[in-house]
Amino acid sequence: MSQGDKKSLLAYGTTPSFPAIVDHGNPLKGNQYIEGRIGKLQEEYDALVKLVQDTTRVQNAAMGVTPIIGKKYYLYNNKGQDVMSIVAPEEWTENTRPDFFIACFKLTTDGVWRRYGEDNED
Repeated sequence: MSQGDKKSLLAYGTTPSFPAIVDHGNPLKGNQYIEGRIGKLQEEYDALVKLVQDTTRVQNAAMGVTPIIGKKYYLYNNKGQDVMSIVAPEEWTENTRPDFFIACFKLTTDGVWRRYGEDNED
């Protein structure tokens, strides 16, 4: 690569015809970046806390089958107890339906339970 080819890769001008780089002295620019990163980290932290809560709740639920990775399971609360089932909410009869449907989950290869459908999963 010749010296002239390298100049085109620079982030600034190398001849007098290029516009001058002007620092407008915006002291908030750094603060805005930091606040944005803090916001993103807070969102990640909140998502991780929710994942821990969901995984703990599902692991403590009564389950009559050995879960299979990637298969959908449905968490219900029936008479005050959490119960995992392979039966979808619309498949129950009026007499057998649990009290409350909580959410649909899938077991991941990481061993955590993720809510199905919230991360655009199929």
